[in-house]
Amino acid sequence: MATITSDPILIGDKSYVTTMEGDTATVVRIATGKGISQEEKDTAGDYYNRTLNQIDYAKIYIPLMKTITSRKRKKKRRPVSR
Repeated sequence: MATITSDPILIGDKSYVTTMEGDTATVVRIATGKGISQEEKDTAGDYYNRTLNQIDYAKIYIPLMKTITSRKRKKKRRPVSR
């Protein structure tokens, strides 16, 4: 499954992107613009990826649209006039 990555956004003076893969979106702090400080790395702990130099901030699980749209509404029956 392909990963989709948003354009970077700036919040305060820090850059973030959102990546989407399957039913999971992840907010990621990236080092574009202002680099990631040592304090941020220490606070992030295991969420800091040294290889990519980024921090996973949040994971958001999105239910698959198929399950949301697959519900069928029951049609109301109109009384038959005679």
